Amino acid sequence: MKQEKDKDQAELELRIMKDVNAMPAEVQDRFKAIVVGYHEIDAINDEQQLAERELELKYEKLYQQVYEKRAALLRGVEASVDAELVAKFDERAEIFKDSEFGEVEVEHVEVKDI
Repeated sequence: MKQEKDKDQAELELRIMKDVNAMPAEVQDRFKAIVVGYHEIDAINDEQQLAERELELKYEKLYQQVYEKRAALLRGVEASVDAELVAKFDERAEIFKDSEFGEVEVEHVEVKDI
């Protein structure tokens, strides 16, 4: 597929060069500069896509860690209960306790009842 795209791109590039060279001399330089400008834009787009993919991969790994913890909790793996996460929940509950939303009520729910 990439080879086809490269072939098509090369063919298009050749046609553009022929068209620009066939233009009147007084406008050729401007169009040559425009074509080079498009090449610069393409290079920036390629760089952007690479950076975006690297960022996506970074966050996919972070999400995966959280999803694995959640899956273990949902399976009932007792060792997966992290005291730090429970403390964070309690901290958030404390923040909302005195807020205008009223007290946060946390009821015990059996997994089998869900």
